[in-house]
Amino acid sequence: MTDVMFQIADSYARMYSRWPPIAIIWSPETHRLVSITDPRALIGWILSCIFTMGLSQGIKLLQAGYLIIRTVQMGHFPSSAEEPFASPMQLLSIAVVTIGSGGGILISLFGYIFSRQICTLLNQLLIIEEHLTQCGKVTKLRMNGNTDKPTKTKKTSVKLSLRKTIFMPPMFVVYMAPALVVFALIANLDPLYFLFYWFSYHGLSFPVRFGIRLVSFVTLVMSAISAGQVLLGCGYVFVMAAWTLLRCMRLIDEDYKVRTKLLFASPKELSVFVILYNRVILILAGVAAPQASVTLFMLVGCALVIIVLNIMSVNMHDQLPLNIYLMGPFFSVVLIIILNTVLKFVSYYEHISENMLRLWKNDPILVVWGVHKVHGRRVAAMRPIRVFMGIWTTNLLPVNAQFLCHYDAFIADSTVLLTLNN
Repeated sequence: MTDVMFQIADSYARMYSRWPPIAIIWSPETHRLVSITDPRALIGWILSCIFTMGLSQGIKLLQAGYLIIRTVQMGHFPSSAEEPFASPMQLLSIAVVTIGSGGGILISLFGYIFSRQICTLLNQLLIIEEHLTQCGKVTKLRMNGNTDKPTKTKKTSVKLSLRKTIFMPPMFVVYMAPALVVFALIANLDPLYFLFYWFSYHGLSFPVRFGIRLVSFVTLVMSAISAGQVLLGCGYVFVMAAWTLLRCMRLIDEDYKVRTKLLFASPKELSVFVILYNRVILILAGVAAPQASVTLFMLVGCALVIIVLNIMSVNMHDQLPLNIYLMGPFFSVVLIIILNTVLKFVSYYEHISENMLRLWKNDPILVVWGVHKVHGRRVAAMRPIRVFMGIWTTNLLPVNAQFLCHYDAFIADSTVLLTLNN
């Protein structure tokens, strides 16, 4: 699974290697995150945030403000007949641009501010995972008397097809962006159309209108690719960090249980697991504040995206082309699966660590017999791993199995409520 994760990240890095680098990049050579803190190295990305994503988001915010003013003037939200920029398609375009460009800018800002903490967290977890994987192989060799032979596993066509499919999201974003932008231009959903609408756009000459359309096409395509780069990169980092931490916990637990069965397991060997667990705790404690803030931002943002996609799937089946409409339910289902998988990983931390610490506190070598008293006192003082979401150092909610149920229920209830109100 680790190799598959690395291959997915490598495909992402190679696809966007010709694009301006963001504050956190993945190195295919070292399989580590790299933090870029020098503003001069990020000039290309800063310009992209201002002149592509920033331009699109700024104009769409003006459109949203215009609709708010019209609502105040009329005493109700205008209908499509009363205001062409209040149609469901126009509202959907505001939501999509806000999620893509606005979310991309905010995530880029978060990534730049917390780039060192994020890179330190994931890189340290990957180092521990590699160390534990090697220790597990050594332990198996000792148990089997060094008689293990490398076995070749035959990869089925289904597995090969699945692995090729999960490498495609970066390619999908890059190649689908022009098609989506062309649809937006035909339906007059692009931001520049709203801007030039007030300057007698339809009265302009054909070359001028063609030039505006061309500029809008280039700007929107670059904005979509840039937003896809940020959103995909953020998703990869979150999934990789959640899975790597869970794997580290499982490897520590499994290797400890295997070594306790060995007659020649020494107290020094068993105390290594205490040190590794403490190292994981220290890594998480060092990034607890940004982790809680980023987790809150990501969960709220993903919930809004899923709700918008659900409403689009329910209400706009007769207003969108089939190939565009199908993206709504498809991405909604994919996001729900990914979010539930990641939150399920996180909810396992507390369960696994509680059971592991219970075994350690009853271990005669570590605690009861008094051997290695320093590690015995450490084990007695240890607490299970708990992940929180909040605002900096203010923890609001623990991310556990109960939160996962409430989170899914909130998305479902909000979708039904907003659909019925519409």
